[in-house]
Amino acid sequence: MTTQTQTQAEQQVLAAQRARFDATIAHDGPALERLMGDDLTYVHSSGRLESKAANIAGVLANGAYKSVVTSEVAVCVEGSVAVITGVVDITLGRADGDVILPLRFTDVWAHRDGAWHEIVWQSTRRAEG
Repeated sequence: MTTQTQTQAEQQVLAAQRARFDATIAHDGPALERLMGDDLTYVHSSGRLESKAANIAGVLANGAYKSVVTSEVAVCVEGSVAVITGVVDITLGRADGDVILPLRFTDVWAHRDGAWHEIVWQSTRRAEG
């Protein structure tokens, strides 16, 4: 893969990730269905494991996601697989006020049928300090 092609692939997968975050905030089930692979493994920072169906159902029922802000993002594309790592602050709306989850994440995407699909999300709380 040439550097130019790889750069385009990196941009495409990062745009897909942003679209997934935006769909989560907007509670957009059809967009989440389109962006997530059927074989998605989603591991929350609490350690809870979810399938694609369970994750989408939780997003739609919960409605708590208010913002997703990333930093320190690095992406590596190898053929049809991309690994994105970084830091994310997820703001959740709660009855008693907003809560910010400071996390580190690993996000794996596969290029299938002409589009990027998220297949693994793993996050963990960032160490304080």
